[in-house]
Amino acid sequence: MNKLMSALVVAGALTSGAAMAITESFDVTVDVQNVSKNLAVAQVSPIIFPVVTVDESAQAGDKCFTNYDGAAVYSALCRDSVANSANRKSGLYRITGTKLAPISVSLSGSVNLNGLKFTPSFNRYDLVTTVTGDIPDTGEANVDVHGFLALVDPTAVSTQQTTFTFDITATYN
Repeated sequence: MNKLMSALVVAGALTSGAAMAITESFDVTVDVQNVSKNLAVAQVSPIIFPVVTVDESAQAGDKCFTNYDGAAVYSALCRDSVANSANRKSGLYRITGTKLAPISVSLSGSVNLNGLKFTPSFNRYDLVTTVTGDIPDTGEANVDVHGFLALVDPTAVSTQQTTFTFDITATYN
C-alpha cells in the first residue's frame, strides 16, 4: 500500500505543476499575383482550296484536301497543276496564352453545303480533330489546320462560291 501511495504522490506532483508544452500561432505573408491569360485564337493565314471541278466524271466520294506547302496533288475533285498549286494550302492559326501551360485544341464544324462536305483536321492524312500540348515559352503556339472536301451529291452542286465555317476551341488542361 505504501508503494501505491508513493506512486500517486509522484504522479500528482508531475501533473500539478506549470505546463510543460505551449502552442503559439504565427503569420506568414505571401505576395500573390494572378497573371493568367485568357486563351486567344487568331487566323494567320486561311485554308485555301483550288477551284473545285464537278463534271460528268465526278462521283460521290471524290475528295480534295489541302497541303502544308501547296504542292499539287491531282484528284477528280481538285484538278491541280503546278501553275495553280499555290491555291491549295492548309491554314495557320495562332493560339496565345500562358507560357508553358498545357492546352487542348479541338476542331468542329464538319458541314454539308452545295453537294460537298467540308471537314477540318490537324492532320493531312487522317481526320484528327483534337491535339494537346504545352504553349511554348513565347506564349504563342501555331497550329496547321487542313481542309478536306468530299463530294456528297454531284447532282446538288451548283456553280457558286461556297463558304464553310468551322470552329477552333482552345482550353487549358
